[in-house]
Amino acid sequence: MKKIWIAFITINLFMIISGCSNDYKYPPGKDTVEIYGDGTYQILSVGTSNTLYNVKTQEDIEKVVYKYKEKKPSVYVIGESGYTVLNYQTGKIKKYIKMNEIPTKQRKVFTEIE
Repeated sequence: MKKIWIAFITINLFMIISGCSNDYKYPPGKDTVEIYGDGTYQILSVGTSNTLYNVKTQEDIEKVVYKYKEKKPSVYVIGESGYTVLNYQTGKIKKYIKMNEIPTKQRKVFTEIE
């Protein structure tokens, strides 16, 4: 009976551990708030603000993030330097300083999150 109980616990622990893992190329860290795609792009909590960060290249895309919204496959970010649209599947980043520079379809998303 004891062997059956140990086997039962072992199988359950294995199922729990394997069920909780994600197959990210760049897994989230302790400062990760959001993770996109394969984990290359993450929003990190740094001090008192959030940062949109490229984990692969270790570069800040937007140092101070005020608001953000995901609309697959893109993330729309309002930050200190303006408006950023990141397509995390292609890696394409578009930055805008003023709202009137943004194409209508994307402007609609920014209007929703402002």
